[in-house]
Amino acid sequence: MCDLSILIPAVDMYEMTRRCVETVAENTPPGYELIIVADECNEEMLAWLKGLDAKVITNTRRVGSTTAFNMGLREATRKYIAMVVNDVTVTKGWLEPLITALDRNPGFGWVASRVMRGNFPSNFGTACQVFLKEALDRVGLFDERFSQGIGWDDNDLLLRFWLAGYQPHGIIKSTVYHPAEATTLKALHGDTRPEKYALSQGLFIEKWGPEVMKIDWVNIPCIDEVGAKCEM
Repeated sequence: MCDLSILIPAVDMYEMTRRCVETVAENTPPGYELIIVADECNEEMLAWLKGLDAKVITNTRRVGSTTAFNMGLREATRKYIAMVVNDVTVTKGWLEPLITALDRNPGFGWVASRVMRGNFPSNFGTACQVFLKEALDRVGLFDERFSQGIGWDDNDLLLRFWLAGYQPHGIIKSTVYHPAEATTLKALHGDTRPEKYALSQGLFIEKWGPEVMKIDWVNIPCIDEVGAKCEM
């Protein structure tokens, strides 16, 4: 049995979520524990979710991404916890380099795939990531105060991982595809995006101070398939 939990958070968007789940199933060794947290589902999506071999949590209202992340993470029981957002398409071999990196370097605690937007590499980030459960248990879950806004929850958790002595890395051999960031955010938040982003940014500054504003996945080191440091 694969000692892996895979969490997919989703806000409705049935077709997009279904494609994500299908690409995960097609490109991941069997035996993993699948967890889906879904907000504001229509009837078609609810019917589809009932037919899955998965732990499914549905919310009748939008609880915010950070709260949804934590709802799923609390259900995860395996040694490794992958979190794949529902607008991501994973590729063949996406998982193995992430697990190998954590096996060889448990001090990383948290690793992420390289994200492609179309044919262009973007950066490493929280669109597709794997945690060691023991590291997440030690550091703690996402700060749910960020659920009122957009973003900065991953910056906050990354800083807490560093402060706990872990060294999260990007893994260049693991590649996933993600649409342009504005596409999904616009669909979810419309014209409130700048206001919600500013809300989360303000919370981060209030919590940590402005001097750590550059804490971000674009600043983390990455390694290639043989473990050597590399440039993205």
